Amino acid sequence: TPNLEPRAFALARWWLRERLFGLDITPPEATHKRLILFAYAVWVYRFLLFLGIALLVYHLFFKVLGVLLFAVEIYYFILGPIGREIMAWYKLREAFRFNKTVLRTVILLGAAGIALMVPWRGAVVAPATLQWPYHTLYAPAAAQVISLAVQRGDRVARGQPLLVLEAPDLNFELRQVELRLEELTHLRAREGFNAELRSRALITRSELETQRQRLETLRRRLAQLRLTASHAGELVDWNPVLKPGAWLPEGEPLAAIRGDGPASVMALVDEVDLLRVTPGTRARFYPEAGGEFPLDLTVTEVEEMGVRHLDTPYAASIHGGDLAVRQSPEGDLIPTGGIYRVRLSLSGDGPAALRVLRGRVVIDGVTESLFSRLMRGAMALLVREATT
Repeated sequence: TPNLEPRAFALARWWLRERLFGLDITPPEATHKRLILFAYAVWVYRFLLFLGIALLVYHLFFKVLGVLLFAVEIYYFILGPIGREIMAWYKLREAFRFNKTVLRTVILLGAAGIALMVPWRGAVVAPATLQWPYHTLYAPAAAQVISLAVQRGDRVARGQPLLVLEAPDLNFELRQVELRLEELTHLRAREGFNAELRSRALITRSELETQRQRLETLRRRLAQLRLTASHAGELVDWNPVLKPGAWLPEGEPLAAIRGDGPASVMALVDEVDLLRVTPGTRARFYPEAGGEFPLDLTVTEVEEMGVRHLDTPYAASIHGGDLAVRQSPEGDLIPTGGIYRVRLSLSGDGPAALRVLRGRVVIDGVTESLFSRLMRGAMALLVREATT
């Protein structure tokens, strides 16, 4: 079709003006629906293409230049054509007449303005984990089981002895350090009678201090071989190899204590929504797997420092969660945006016999308009990129 693009664009602009204002202006040529559909398809395609280019430019360059180039792309390819169309409407102002079409457009624009400016969005949705008090016991060193004071399923009190281990290597090392300390102490006592010992006094004192520190470290490690309950609860996840005489490698999981305390919820709230969440706010937890939920919650704490890396992987996108993250060379999970921890407590009893449950929280936050959210998000982006 000759001059396809300019003809289609001219018809599409005429069609839009007639549908918005009913100007009753003669079309530039005989109307063809296919040309109009072609023009709008091209506009949608170009909008997505230029938006993609802007995002690509933003991510390829260093942050300040990326933001600047992103703004240039958006203005030149997207906002510019929109502005030129509005200027064309202004030039046609003499052809404007109040009619049903204009009334309909005013009503639609008014509804859009109300939806954009009036505060109506109250819910804050964030990924969250529901977690029960749970503590896993590990073998503090390569050791042998000497005795067991409990067994699987027992209920234990805080500080109650659980089992005793013995580490011959640590005992041998402890004895060696004690002998060396005795030798160094004897040398210190003879310094006043021996010139050679006096010349080595600083070295002797330094080694003496080093051996004392080693002795304290070894005693602490040996004390850890007598395992006690960190908190009250039930013994679960019992290691079947736990029997008197069994040898355990360092770091071997032994058992876990599921605490008696209430479960808690930790949510990761986007920085754009942070000001809308305050302690005491009501919320609900919806698990990922469904079930007899939601659970009623109450916000107890809103952290003021952003999350630099995730302590637990449950919410991370690379583990099936909702939070977009990237992995650093050291293995840390780093959120791609500004995220803050919000802690919540259950208003009633939660389900039992679980450790961690992944889901989402819906917090009854302070209502805000869509325009306010967009502006605050843009400002937060500029501040974050300018300071990183």
